[in-house]
Amino acid sequence: MRSLSPFLLVSLMLAMSMAPMAVNSMIDEPAPDRSATPKALIDFEVTAIEVGASWNLAEQWTQPDGSIEEFVIRDELTQVNVTFTQVGTSSQPAYAEAWMQVWHPIGFLIEEHYVNMTLSGLQSTTESFYYTPDAAHSAVDDDGYLYGGIIVRGTIDGGLADDNEDNNELDREIPVAVWNDPMENGFCGDVDGDQVIDCPNSLNANEPTWAGIG
Repeated sequence: MRSLSPFLLVSLMLAMSMAPMAVNSMIDEPAPDRSATPKALIDFEVTAIEVGASWNLAEQWTQPDGSIEEFVIRDELTQVNVTFTQVGTSSQPAYAEAWMQVWHPIGFLIEEHYVNMTLSGLQSTTESFYYTPDAAHSAVDDDGYLYGGIIVRGTIDGGLADDNEDNNELDREIPVAVWNDPMENGFCGDVDGDQVIDCPNSLNANEPTWAGIG
């Protein structure tokens, strides 16, 4: 029986040692289990900003795409509700300070309200304030979409204990109409029923009036 040459023997040994590595490289590694990622113990967030109350609901404008845009009327008292949540998992109460602000569209602060709270994990609180807009800050574009408005901002600060600052601020733009009188110039809308406004330069019944001023 012929003996193997040293070169051939070394080559066979290398091939045998690399075979398991080749097989392992063809097996897909399992995806990491993201559900096992620990959540923050303390994580305050501004969850929602709502406008209106049972005694004075916000008005509604139907956008061309069918969505609903809420708006308020100039010189009418409006209730604004801001919800703050401790979305972390800690069962221990944690303290936070928060601010509810109204901003003019061009960027200056109109008014501010301060609150503080102590919340455990998954607890929330809704704080309210009252605001009367004294000018209109919105308009309707050529396609019929309502845009613009005052900016209501909620901000919360849980201090160094807050493990996530990405959700500590929330803005909501709220359009403000000059007026909305169901009887205002009601005689001069679509009088003949042809789906065309007969007095295009006049105000119409059940139509809010917009003016991007103030």
